Amino acid sequence: MAFLSLVTKQSKPTVPARPALAAIYAGCRYHVGSEDLGVLNSTQGVIGDYRITAQCAEIIPVTPVTTLDGMHACSFWDTDMDLSRLRSFINNDAKNQRLPLQDCKLMGNRMLLNRQVLNSPTLDVVNETTVLSLSPEFEFTFCTDANTAQLGVIHLVNSTRFITLKNGDEISVLNTGTEQAPVLYLEESRVDNPVNFVSEQQETGVTRTYSYTCHVSQNIPAEVAGKAVDSVTVLEQYFSYFMQRAVPLDDQLNIWIPVYAPISWGWSIRVGRRFDGEWGILRRKLILPTTGHDGLQMPTWNNNSANCASPLE
Repeated sequence: MAFLSLVTKQSKPTVPARPALAAIYAGCRYHVGSEDLGVLNSTQGVIGDYRITAQCAEIIPVTPVTTLDGMHACSFWDTDMDLSRLRSFINNDAKNQRLPLQDCKLMGNRMLLNRQVLNSPTLDVVNETTVLSLSPEFEFTFCTDANTAQLGVIHLVNSTRFITLKNGDEISVLNTGTEQAPVLYLEESRVDNPVNFVSEQQETGVTRTYSYTCHVSQNIPAEVAGKAVDSVTVLEQYFSYFMQRAVPLDDQLNIWIPVYAPISWGWSIRVGRRFDGEWGILRRKLILPTTGHDGLQMPTWNNNSANCASPLE
């Protein structure tokens, strides 16, 4: 005789869903509570402030100076940073509550580089003056996944430009120094502004493609102070930082932060007289645009190209 037994099917234990992480936004200012500023300041992607002018750029660490509510002002700028190691909390002003950073997710916009090219240097006559020019082009897609923002670019440069006269004398045109610390490159259109704006305000949730060209040039004089010029030499390496900033651009609310790793490019050029007596490029070496492998970096400088230039008599 066969016996049947009733087997009760046991249901799997229910795992409670983890609450959704609260969003905080890269580059925006927050009030953070922490008893260990050393941990905050040793964590890649956390700073107290970022102050930039045409003369210098400073990364300010999180300082013991607190706000009225006992919190430290700081910003998070690298979306790859690990918030879970920070035993700190932030003020959620919208809900008037404090949130552990471990329960937060850092959100940021994205830039995708589609194409970068360094056009061959050219010699052109502009208003009866021969001009040596170089123009790198960048085509990229900007995705404002996190917040409304504006896009800009900052160029740093290590530069040596000089003129060699027929008598063998050399005259410095631009020299950023021997310490190899790059200075801010100022285009004529932004003498007092360290950031060259690339885009207008782009709303949240928008993806748009842009094309940006940087123009670098050097005049080639026939003579200086009545003495004939034999050649003009330009030796330069540039570092281009594409930056974003949340809108509105308000120093109390947000800072400029990198949205892409720095791109290096440059040239080594000597211009002199050809056999026919006309100016020609006698030596050229190009540093093709290359994206850095160390991830996002905050650019800093202590001088600019305008200060390093020597006016010709």
